Amino acid sequence: MSKPSLILLATAIFYISVLHASELNNTQKIARTEYPTKTLYDLWLASTKDKAVISNFISSLPEHYIIEAIENDDKHVMVTYFALGNTETDYIMLSGGPDFYGLRFKQLGNTSLYFCRQKIPSDAMFIFGFNEFMLSDNGLEHGVVKTYRPMLNQ
Repeated sequence: MSKPSLILLATAIFYISVLHASELNNTQKIARTEYPTKTLYDLWLASTKDKAVISNFISSLPEHYIIEAIENDDKHVMVTYFALGNTETDYIMLSGGPDFYGLRFKQLGNTSLYFCRQKIPSDAMFIFGFNEFMLSDNGLEHGVVKTYRPMLNQ
């Protein structure tokens, strides 16, 4: 290969690697917005490399939620609820608790893990449930197929 061809090839490889790094940085910036807690972001990042991370995380939870302190706010905590869906899951809703109309879960990347977050009073106690809505065979109808109803006692 001639010297000009090698220089052209090296330049092309350099620009491709810069574009790839820029794309990764942009993806990570978007992910930090979509997954605002360290737990969610770390789960997303780990799930891009290892699909077993999600099942290991879910099996490590004593409940289907985690409670985290909010900096400079002793009167409230942040609860992150988790549910597992599958390829037929259309969406998952949280029912009950402080939000009368419920909260819609978001899917964590391309995983089966869904989550939603809720700021609640630190002395709250309430009953809530998850409802999973599935696509039907024709993709148009919805139906509740799974319900999970624990009690949150902070």
